[in-house]
Amino acid sequence: MTKEELLTLEALIDRHGVGGILANVEQICLDKAAHIATEWQDTRTAKHWTLASGFVGGAARKVGV
Repeated sequence: MTKEELLTLEALIDRHGVGGILANVEQICLDKAAHIATEWQDTRTAKHWTLASGFVGGAARKVGV
């Protein structure tokens, strides 16, 4: 990430909290999984995104949303 991107991410974390950001990343992972499975019929890659959503979601719940 660029310095500018890191500053943007830091500002988002300051505004929404780590848990809030992680919860949104979890949803993005799920959306990507669904898109890949539907549009590309790539179930292997979709499964990886679904697994990633589980890890990120677990972290979100541990730090609190």
